[in-house]
Amino acid sequence: MRRLFYKDINRTKSSIHNILLSSYLITMLVILCLTTLIYVIAQYYNMKSNITTSIRQTCLSVANDVDTQINQLDSVGINVLYSNIIKDSFSAYTKSTGEVDPNEQRVNYTLLTSLLTSLRGANSTVRQINIYDLKRGCFGTGNYTGYQDIVTTDQQWYEPVIAQDGGRYIPPAAQNKLISDSSGTSEDRYYISLYRLYYDNFHQPGGIVEIMQYYDITFNRALNPDSPYDIQVIIYDPDGNVIFPLHTEKDDLFDYFSHRMDNELTLQNTKTHQDEYVYYGQMERCGFTTVVAIERAKIFSPIYKYLMTIFLILILLILICVMIAYKLSKRLSAPLTQMYHFLSDPDIPRRFGKLSMKDSDILEIDKLKDSLNEFQDRQKNSLDTLMLLKEQELQAEILALQSQMNPHFLYNSLANLGAMAEEGMTAQICQMCIDITAILRYISSNQEPLSTLEKELEHASRYLKCLMLRYEGSLTYTIDVPDEMLELKMPKLCIQLLVENAVKFSAKTAPPWHISIEGFLTDKEWIISVKDNGIGFNTGVIQTLNKKLEAIKQDGLLPGLELDGMGLLNIYMRFYLIYHAAFIFDFGNLENKGAIVSIGGKIHE
Repeated sequence: MRRLFYKDINRTKSSIHNILLSSYLITMLVILCLTTLIYVIAQYYNMKSNITTSIRQTCLSVANDVDTQINQLDSVGINVLYSNIIKDSFSAYTKSTGEVDPNEQRVNYTLLTSLLTSLRGANSTVRQINIYDLKRGCFGTGNYTGYQDIVTTDQQWYEPVIAQDGGRYIPPAAQNKLISDSSGTSEDRYYISLYRLYYDNFHQPGGIVEIMQYYDITFNRALNPDSPYDIQVIIYDPDGNVIFPLHTEKDDLFDYFSHRMDNELTLQNTKTHQDEYVYYGQMERCGFTTVVAIERAKIFSPIYKYLMTIFLILILLILICVMIAYKLSKRLSAPLTQMYHFLSDPDIPRRFGKLSMKDSDILEIDKLKDSLNEFQDRQKNSLDTLMLLKEQELQAEILALQSQMNPHFLYNSLANLGAMAEEGMTAQICQMCIDITAILRYISSNQEPLSTLEKELEHASRYLKCLMLRYEGSLTYTIDVPDEMLELKMPKLCIQLLVENAVKFSAKTAPPWHISIEGFLTDKEWIISVKDNGIGFNTGVIQTLNKKLEAIKQDGLLPGLELDGMGLLNIYMRFYLIYHAAFIFDFGNLENKGAIVSIGGKIHE
């Protein structure tokens, strides 16, 4: 019967080895998978960020380069517009052409050629400069130099240039038929032209200036973007006309211009039916908009290849984890199996009182035997000892929190003195040394965790006076506390910490800074509030601090005591250790500007 009984048990329960194997394996796999997941997510976003940043930088680089090229054209055009000699010479040349005066024609021709050539520059920053009469005639230098008898009003660009009223006009690039016809050769290269209407001395329209540059030079960075990815570059003028690339019908190109914005945009290209990342770069000087588009699949292709490698490595690591888990479980199951057989002995109830058995050479079994023999005798003593240790632990934590403030205040004070010394504030340094001495005497006067509100306010006032010396007229403060509250007991150095935090965050804004300490007393509660006119708490700080406070309330476990842990959490911990749940602690932002922190307690406490 006994054998059948144990046999039934073995059928319903797993062996120690299997339990350990599954436990270790699951633990290692969970840790491995979580670590891999975190790593993969981090690498995914890092690679995505690097790729998108690279493409965004390419977009800005193209925009800046094209903007510079257009600005060079505009600068040459403006120089022509502001040169009265050029305008007068061109006017005289067109008149002499009609009067057929060869000598005057040669003089004006030579002068115009010399002036326009000098404006083009030694390095030929522009390829062609043309000056048009409003009705008929054109004189240019560059790829072609000379006069051309053309009807200006018949040109396609004439009406838009006139409509700009002196502003620049840049039409889409095109081959220049005038240069080809005049030189007698076929010109295959495209030009980008910038037109401006100029005025005579009586502010009447006098003519039109055209500045030309090769299209491939102007848009060289757009034609050859410095990017390892297969990107598409499109450039629009302020009206949404496609300036780059050439030979692109607007109906065949997706209208990115209508979706323009300052940041990255994800959209579906209705022409290719592909999801794309689109980046926009605004040219500040010429007003053009650069668009860089890339298909989403092309961005994620290298990322997916990298993640596949990580997946293969993960499979290998899983196999290694299985082997390690098996070895560990096999090694640890031997002593646990011995303990199992010992406790399964049917005679154990009879020997339970003293557990008289030989040493098993297994630490767990021997420790369990000794613990059971001593348990009853030590139960009451252990409970009393536990309560005493808990009380001592709370007292030690309170003193530890208070002791943090001594070096913390000293560090800040020395830093302020150093800053004041650099500014030559000798008299203020002397006064501040007197106040710091009084503050340090108060801090180190005793190790009691509690002090009166009157002493706390006096200490905080001295601290604020030190800061007023440091910041001169930039900092002010007010204290409004009823006299009935001055004898109330509270954790030592709390108000000074609140004031320190308030000044710290107020100093992040432009002065003046104001700190307000207010006290409120009711029949049941007392409250001290410290307000400032700084930037207030951001949402992340409020959420993080609330989580920590909630964790302390639920678990009763306090975070480690570190010097970097000064501030609101330090104050909350001290109130928690002294008053447990019977205290007031609240913080937030004021309605207009600044932050408020309130602490307090029950009158009967």
